[in-house]
Amino acid sequence: MKEKSLLTIAFICSLIGLIVLYFVSGSIEIDDITIDKINDENIDEIVKVKGEIKRITQKEDFAIMEISQESLLTIAVFDSGNLSLKNGDVIEVTGKVDEYNGKEEVIADEIKLVG
Repeated sequence: MKEKSLLTIAFICSLIGLIVLYFVSGSIEIDDITIDKINDENIDEIVKVKGEIKRITQKEDFAIMEISQESLLTIAVFDSGNLSLKNGDVIEVTGKVDEYNGKEEVIADEIKLVG
């Protein structure tokens, strides 16, 4: 009898915990950061930046974009099969900061067209 009661209590606590995590995760938001504030201290952090596309180089399975505010930032997009963006589009990119050839870049997880 005790074992069944403990199992029921554990199940209910787990279910309540998952429900709480679901609602808490919906309220977490990443703040916008300006391109000029991204530096080597941001490596491996998730950031959100907005900017105008200045250049797109698209390959078979990835794309490289440069976006601009007052300075340029390189965005790497892997698995870019349905990428329908063009120069001049204003986008919001959420992704992880990485370093490539001594320069910071963002590896995009999500790209939204904002203008």
